Amino acid sequence: MNEKKLLKPVKIAVSGAHSTGKTTFLKQLSDKLVMLGRHPIIVTDLAVRCPLPILRNHTPESALWIVTTQIAEEIAVAHHSSIVLVDRPVVDAWVYLMAVFNRTADSKTNPAFHTLESTIKNWLPTYDVILTTKIEQSIPIENNKGRDLDPNYRLVIGEQMELAYKYFEVDSRILLSSNVESELETIIEFISKKYECA
Repeated sequence: MNEKKLLKPVKIAVSGAHSTGKTTFLKQLSDKLVMLGRHPIIVTDLAVRCPLPILRNHTPESALWIVTTQIAEEIAVAHHSSIVLVDRPVVDAWVYLMAVFNRTADSKTNPAFHTLESTIKNWLPTYDVILTTKIEQSIPIENNKGRDLDPNYRLVIGEQMELAYKYFEVDSRILLSSNVESELETIIEFISKKYECA
């Protein structure tokens, strides 16, 4: 039996610092949805594919590359599935940039910076649900994907994450290791209602 196609795909995004459980959560969510007969597609973290400097060497240009590539992937995936799961929404590229970028001095004349800011602001409303992970010291930084292993740097990213959501005035729900199961149930129920109304 063919799955009912939603008029507008549902987009669920998980945001947060590195090694905070985003990918694991989305994999669990995807598995549960597949068991229910759904066909989600995960848009993976694109920073590892960026040909420009990232992390502590982030620039407005590298952040813009990540964001525009991310948007293109989300658009493409939405044509193939009614459920799009996003490992890092567009705001995350801004967060990593803000951790190293001197906004007052460098942003005034940088077209990439202004394009990045307006693109993120306009794209954020396309997500139906955004979950934001919090740094839990009990979760170690995984030594893969070219991650920065400095725990203090991860804390800086966590602080910038909170500032970014306030700056862009976007609501997100907090995702902790203690509420993973309840959030999985809540999102599955949210998606199921979308199908009931379709």
